[in-house]
Amino acid sequence: MEIIGKISLKGIGAQPAANSVTDPHDVAHIYGTARRFLIGTTTYGDYTKFQGDFEAVNTVNGEAFRSNSLVLPELVEKMLVAALLAEGAKAGKVKTQNTPEVAGGEAQAPVEFAFAIGVRKTEVKEGSVSRGYEYTIRPLIQLKGADPLAHLRDQVKALPAPNAKPAAENKASEKHASKK
Repeated sequence: MEIIGKISLKGIGAQPAANSVTDPHDVAHIYGTARRFLIGTTTYGDYTKFQGDFEAVNTVNGEAFRSNSLVLPELVEKMLVAALLAEGAKAGKVKTQNTPEVAGGEAQAPVEFAFAIGVRKTEVKEGSVSRGYEYTIRPLIQLKGADPLAHLRDQVKALPAPNAKPAAENKASEKHASKK
């Protein structure tokens, strides 16, 4: 697995060339835990960059990538931003009426996700700037709030309580106390 600065379809080699898509197919599986998002601007317009822990697999060549930054196609981006804001509202970190102006900081709560991103051919009209394909999204799991400490909490629950007496010793103490 290669660690890269930012996962994007172009960055993992999964963005098809213009007018090259003939049959619908998946190009990537992207999954992880998004902790927050930031809005940026380029000469091509606004974009949303997610921060968290992410992995991506180029489903055409099988290459795997890992990063703490992620940029997604607009269709997926909107779903993930909405989930982050909703989880932030549940956690009391952001009011539901707030919009992406709250982006950044710790306005959101973590969200786990997994998507299959695919492409399908579209009509190219003369004079248009169409790429000849559009992205398709198939959730692999339901978007849900993430509890980053859940696995540790489960491990700690399985440990004996500090200063706990073994069960046999507790029963002996109880019998002795009841005789008094």
